[in-house]
Amino acid sequence: MRDGVKIAADVYYDGRMEATKKRPTIVMGTRYSRAFLTKWPFQYILGTKFQFKQTSIINPMVERGYVVLFFDVRGTGSSFGFKKHDISYEEEMDTLDITKWIVAQRWSNGVIGTFGASYDGAIAEAFATHNHKNAKADGRSIKAYVTMFSPFDYYRDLTYPGGMLNTGLMHTWGAFTRSLELNEPVNNKVIRSKVKNYLFNGAFAGPPLILNDNENADEVRSKIISEHQKNWDPRVGLFEANVVDKPISWLTGPNNTLNEWSQRLWKNQHEAKTPIMIVASWYDASFCRGAFKRFMTSQTNYKRMIIGPWTHGGDQNASPYARTRKAHFDFTQELVSFFDFHMRGHHDDTNMHYYDEEHPNSVALIRYFTVGDEAWKETSTWPPKDTTMTPVYLMDQQKLTFFEPILNDEKVDFVDQLVPDYNQGVGKNTRWNVVLQQEFSSLRYDLTKILIKQSKMLRYVLPGTSSGYEITGNAHLSLTLSLDDGQDGCLFAYLFSRHESGAMKYITEGHLRLSHGAIHASTLADDSVHHVDTYHDNASSTAIMEHVFTEKDKLTIQPNSPLQVTILFEPISFYVKPHHDIVLAITGW
Repeated sequence: MRDGVKIAADVYYDGRMEATKKRPTIVMGTRYSRAFLTKWPFQYILGTKFQFKQTSIINPMVERGYVVLFFDVRGTGSSFGFKKHDISYEEEMDTLDITKWIVAQRWSNGVIGTFGASYDGAIAEAFATHNHKNAKADGRSIKAYVTMFSPFDYYRDLTYPGGMLNTGLMHTWGAFTRSLELNEPVNNKVIRSKVKNYLFNGAFAGPPLILNDNENADEVRSKIISEHQKNWDPRVGLFEANVVDKPISWLTGPNNTLNEWSQRLWKNQHEAKTPIMIVASWYDASFCRGAFKRFMTSQTNYKRMIIGPWTHGGDQNASPYARTRKAHFDFTQELVSFFDFHMRGHHDDTNMHYYDEEHPNSVALIRYFTVGDEAWKETSTWPPKDTTMTPVYLMDQQKLTFFEPILNDEKVDFVDQLVPDYNQGVGKNTRWNVVLQQEFSSLRYDLTKILIKQSKMLRYVLPGTSSGYEITGNAHLSLTLSLDDGQDGCLFAYLFSRHESGAMKYITEGHLRLSHGAIHASTLADDSVHHVDTYHDNASSTAIMEHVFTEKDKLTIQPNSPLQVTILFEPISFYVKPHHDIVLAITGW
């Protein structure tokens, strides 16, 4: 790299092709090690080098004539250097250096696509953000990129959803990445199954090194680890990042607040106008909300989004109506079609659906899965054009109704008391916890805590109908609260579908730290919403609302005084079947 740091990379290509033939390149970066060496006797089963998922992407791309470059980001795997923080300015600049290196190779035709999932999706976006201009590719090198299951805004989508630190995930993820960086055994807090933990640590010996002549492997590995020991620790650093407008000591580059950092990345990505495909899931932390923001703010004429019912990484089908946990979705074919279309000009039957007949020079398509209906649908706007915002009102006796409660031409207010309960929850395998454990855990909400009468959760029921109805879009819950002690608190709201037998299915959820939740007294449909950011789709003029989460806008909560808050539910498309009630459950502390 420009600062002398050595980056470890593997280059894959089809050796049967002509040596003089120049080819397009797919580049992938990871912070989780590009491969693992295997120990005896697992090497006889897995081979001497093992990759968890990348082989399913690399091999088909190579077979179609692409060169694939797969590298460890600085401070991870077999790469030297250290991480000042995740997605640092140094990592961003590395993508520019790697792009220039690829373009200069004799086998490169200067056309590059980039792909990544989860954290690695941010690396792919960094390539597109710092798109390198070159003559070979008739303009910019990065012709298309794919980001899968990746946050758009690390504060809102992952680390501080609703303004609350995601402590459990951050500690687990921090321990996991630290183990990988230092080539140490992964502890059982990451892989809770003792058998799977034993197999993981017993099978893998660390990332493969790239050695020059006469270099000693043990000495090189020791030097790499000594540099990795300087890496930042998210388990410490993220406590400092509790609002988005406060200077952060560990941020690098031309910014010092999370807002400035995010806005710079978004601005560069918008200006690049690189065609993008986004893959997300309804059940993956708050990444789906981030995916919509990424889609709506992108300025490219070619953007596509696929939203399914999977766990993080697409390993499992998390729909409560699924007959099997197997995903049954060909992610590889989607990637191949997308890259072939934008990098090689292949407009065959497998990717003609990228065209919009009404606007052939502009493609904005969302393909989404409706849970319950268990069907795929398509739209060019979000929410889909045929949806309407339907208000539902809280009533007395813990009921929900489509009719606004009015008596003598005046609104009727009802009061329910919520008793804080630190032990109330919906289990350990929620959308927030399985982000890291996608290989080892299934999404599972403990609905028995909602069902038992002794639960301290407030529950409101909307009776089912004979025809059922579909919830598709971005629901929100507006409440007026009064806190006895005037202390800041947190609210959690869950939506469930309930059969008359009592069986319940998880729909979605929302959550909020109260000091970040005030809105203007006017309605949310009005442009005068206060303390909420909106992300607009230029083509459809729709918006995704977000709370601001700034220090200057935090509320001072007064004891026994009215406080208006809005909880934003995670996006969803869910068909509530006939005669199934909708249950709203609210808890807090």
